[in-house]
Amino acid sequence: MNILETVLLAAALLQDPAAEIRRCLSEARQAAEAIPSAPANEPARYTILSRVAQGYADIGDVDQALQTTAALALPTYRTQVQVQVARTRKQKGDAAGATRSLQAATDEALKGGPEFATSCLLDVAQACVELDPARALEMCRKGVELASAEKLPQRKSLGLGRFASIQAAAGDLEAALTTEASVPDPGYRKQARLMIATARAKAGDAKGTLRTLEGVEERMALAPLLMLVASQAQAGDIEGSRQTREKLKGLSQGSMGEAAFCRGRVDAGDLQGALAAAAAIESEPQRQEVRMLVAEAQLKAKDLKGALETLAPVPPASRNPGLLRNLARVQADAKQVAEAQKTARSIRDPFHRTWALIGIASAQGEGKDRAGAALTLEEARTSAEAVLDQTGNRTTLLVHLAGAYAGVQDLAGATAMMKASSTPAAAAQEIARARARAGEGAAVRTWAAGLEAGAIRGSALIGAAEGWIERRDRK
Repeated sequence: MNILETVLLAAALLQDPAAEIRRCLSEARQAAEAIPSAPANEPARYTILSRVAQGYADIGDVDQALQTTAALALPTYRTQVQVQVARTRKQKGDAAGATRSLQAATDEALKGGPEFATSCLLDVAQACVELDPARALEMCRKGVELASAEKLPQRKSLGLGRFASIQAAAGDLEAALTTEASVPDPGYRKQARLMIATARAKAGDAKGTLRTLEGVEERMALAPLLMLVASQAQAGDIEGSRQTREKLKGLSQGSMGEAAFCRGRVDAGDLQGALAAAAAIESEPQRQEVRMLVAEAQLKAKDLKGALETLAPVPPASRNPGLLRNLARVQADAKQVAEAQKTARSIRDPFHRTWALIGIASAQGEGKDRAGAALTLEEARTSAEAVLDQTGNRTTLLVHLAGAYAGVQDLAGATAMMKASSTPAAAAQEIARARARAGEGAAVRTWAAGLEAGAIRGSALIGAAEGWIERRDRK
């Protein structure tokens, strides 16, 4: 350990993570609130303030999380963030905090006025499906009432259709079908019927799915039935899944039903069962697809040996780029850097190849091989230059390259990527997150304070808080 590392470690140990997180969140909120409240600025304010609220939710401060939402001008933004807070607290096992946040979102939705009420209630009701189904149905009842009063036919049909799908997802098929029948536009009504069927299929409800699909054109029933096959397989209803696959014969091409069954078994964690079932699939591309799904699950579990064995029969040219990116990162984490680089370089698409190289460099940096990481990052930067930016792909890569450079303590390289990016605020957030995660702590806040006021400074402070949270959760 060199002198700089020793100093950074000592400084990190002296800092109180909880206090540092709160300080960063507070200063980020101040930076966001200093941005003039104007329609053009609302997206930037929303981005920062929503992350501030999420940060407070993550550390268990629901009061501060909900107070932060008050600074958002649009009612839809406020309800969206309150719903996010509820989800976070639910994931943390805090039922009371989740309920409080949902109540705040409900109150906000109901007072938003007719212009926003329907869309706000849709956000809340959708979230309640997974958090509080009874509340979801309650919201839907009010939502259907408001949507029915809409004067614009398109908005009325769209709102009623979406509430019908939420009612189905929350378990009340009768209410869903009643709402669907009230959709005035025939096209939207047909779409609502399919959403209801899909919701029940996702729940593994064969009876409800088939009832909903009565009278629906056979070709349009394909997607819900494939979803039902997978859901039944995931739930262990092997016989039910087989019966649904029988209904699919003549509707699906090749072995789509069998492939859906295999996906369900992968989701259930039965990887060997999925591979065994895949062996009976007639379509070679679909067999390969199942193998790649199994390999993805194995990589997620850090079972590198198993993933490579699963992939062996799949020709390299047929392996999807996302899988190869994950494979390269797991290989690098396992100190198989040469193999990881070989995997990354085999990816033809420069966007995915650059992503894979960034992952390898990050693994090298975490393993204290900064010289190796620097070389890999240089290769990644060169690869990124070949990416067309028609959909913002190069911008995305530059943002994450900035974070990767910061992660290996190359602030000059990180700053260069931030300046080259068309989204410097996002790059500043990644840089700060990487530095805080590495333990630089207060130094990151000092750096952020010197950045341009507003979105860039606020984003950097959010990144610092998130990096601290990640560092805390690793311990």
